[in-house]
Amino acid sequence: MSQKDLRNMDAVILCGGRGTRLESILPGRQKVTALVGTQHFIVIVLDRLFSEGVGRVVLCVGHLKDQVVEIVSREKSSRPGWGEIIFSEEEEPLGTGGAVKHAESKILGDHFFVMNGDTLAHVPLAELHDFHLSRGSVLTIAAAPIPDRADVGSIDLGNEHRIHGFRERAEKRAGFVNAGTYLMTRQALAEMPLGSFSIEKDFFPQLITTHPCYAFVVPIEVLDIGTPERYQKAQDIFKK
Repeated sequence: MSQKDLRNMDAVILCGGRGTRLESILPGRQKVTALVGTQHFIVIVLDRLFSEGVGRVVLCVGHLKDQVVEIVSREKSSRPGWGEIIFSEEEEPLGTGGAVKHAESKILGDHFFVMNGDTLAHVPLAELHDFHLSRGSVLTIAAAPIPDRADVGSIDLGNEHRIHGFRERAEKRAGFVNAGTYLMTRQALAEMPLGSFSIEKDFFPQLITTHPCYAFVVPIEVLDIGTPERYQKAQDIFKK
């Protein structure tokens, strides 16, 4: 698939989390609207997505959703290169999995991207899509190699990078970390339950036991702003 063909793909972005770990430095702000350099983080994420060729984005908004809607709507009016943006609004917290399921009626096509709105990773989306189709995968997770460290979870991989399991934080070892970008099928979406749940902790471990799921390994840096330390790191990187 070429970049121009991504215009028929949806990207679902998760923007509804409370961001409790950032409240001490960003009180009253939805974390995806945090300024990094001179830009709101969600704007940086959208700029990158549309520059990759994605034609349509579904933003899952919940906590402090009015901030996201106002900023994105304003920025879209001055960015002719942006494609269609749809809002999927939660009335109560649904978690990352519940948010995707809640957006089901707004998602078009048999395959779609899912991304964390507080994470930026330069995953080549067209290559991810080709890898996903070549494996007949129901779920493909973009993964980045990590050195020996204990502050992140990791993914256990088998032949051809089929996902065998997930490890929680604490065990110091090299491996592969979830880069916060997924390619899913409507089949997987149909099997997701209603209600509030974590897509990473509750659904993915179950899905890999019944369907072929793979990791698309790419040597990239994963930048997220979920903690004060990581937010400061993002500031430092964008200043450079």
